[in-house]
Amino acid sequence: MNNASAFGDTPDGYPLESVPFWEHPVALWDEMFAVGLRSHFVAARLAAPLFLRRKAGLIVNVSSAGAASYAFNAACGAVKAGLDKLSADLAHDLLPHGVAALSLWPPFTLTEKYLRQSGLDLKSCRLMPRQLLTVEGSKPPPAPLRRVNRRIHPTRSRAQDVAAD
Repeated sequence: MNNASAFGDTPDGYPLESVPFWEHPVALWDEMFAVGLRSHFVAARLAAPLFLRRKAGLIVNVSSAGAASYAFNAACGAVKAGLDKLSADLAHDLLPHGVAALSLWPPFTLTEKYLRQSGLDLKSCRLMPRQLLTVEGSKPPPAPLRRVNRRIHPTRSRAQDVAAD
């Protein structure tokens, strides 16, 4: 599972909002792409040979609805859209080898950093791994891979699937 992002040098570490793109430093764009897109490619590139030897595996990239609608700033949206395309293209290359790749669009993800800042309890961020188990548990390949591969999975619908089981 790949879930990395960078929002630039802001006091709270979150993206510049309500600031037009022409006022953002170019370094913000560079950092967001290096961490939010390039790192996903590098991780997938390093994991692929391991999965190929097993003829099984799942690469999950955590994206967001910001790929299709405005979220935070232009660089953030471009990174998320790029991540969805990367996931689709990885899936295309990996499918003949029994390996899947996909993008998930969770609602706002509760991270340890956010939990510390907000004072919320860690128990409140347990949903995502259960959702992944339902996707990864779709066996045997390749037919189930065709169902999940190259697709974007908004995790609210996956959560409903899990709740129904």
